[in-house]
Amino acid sequence: MNSVYYFLQLKRVNISTMLPLTLLILLVSSCKKEKEEPLVSTPVYSIKFKVDGLQKEYKTDATCLFNIFVARDNKYVTTISSSEKPNSQTRNTIALILTHSQAISSTRTFVNYGPTQNTPGLEESLWLAYYDENEMFYCSLGDIFTTLFGISSDGFLQFTEVADKYVKGTFKGTFYNDDHTKYKKITNGEFFVQAIRQ
Repeated sequence: MNSVYYFLQLKRVNISTMLPLTLLILLVSSCKKEKEEPLVSTPVYSIKFKVDGLQKEYKTDATCLFNIFVARDNKYVTTISSSEKPNSQTRNTIALILTHSQAISSTRTFVNYGPTQNTPGLEESLWLAYYDENEMFYCSLGDIFTTLFGISSDGFLQFTEVADKYVKGTFKGTFYNDDHTKYKKITNGEFFVQAIRQ
């Protein structure tokens, strides 16, 4: 009987001693967590848009070759692109290609920029290109579509944030196939892409 009593007393002492000790360990470990450096998250770059109302999001190589100067033509080229899967340049791929006479350094909007029949050498042009899941090519190329083919052109690209490591913006447009008999409406376009500078 004595040994049972002694055992119960020992257990009570251990529990009463362990409880404050456990609380102290938890308190110290939670204080340490507060002092630790926060984890740096890697941004998830992507291009999101709707094709005829169907939502798409491409994350593979979501980049922007930003303000690349082409000395031969004395102008800049900026290309924003991404695809659904790696190595799929002609399937589920989108590219927003802008030719401009001055470097882009802040927010800016481009609407229907493109060569016309009368001024084929226009320095600023916006070319929106899209390959669908069947490798069908569609594009929008500014006023030249209206002038040459009598079809509307509503290409739109806006840079909403320009930073050292990334660019953000919006886009939309009507994209036509090669013979301009079919088109796709691309709306609600948003890009958050890594900026690659020269």
